Amino acid sequence: MFKILELQPSPEQTSMAVKLIEQAIIDGYRESAKHCSTVASQSLGADSDIAHKISDEMRRENLLLIANLSSLQ
Repeated sequence: MFKILELQPSPEQTSMAVKLIEQAIIDGYRESAKHCSTVASQSLGADSDIAHKISDEMRRENLLLIANLSSLQ
């Protein structure tokens, strides 16, 4: 696309774009995980122990994903 427009982003612009995209992915995943935890808690309300276990596991996976994405920089 940049070749068609005869434009080339600077290294700073490229870095900023990468950071913005990464943050958007992280934010989207966090929101999705939060929603899934809420749904699990509501659906398994009678068995709150299972709901808490599911929510805890989702949080752990979320933290691992974010750590992995951050290490790719």
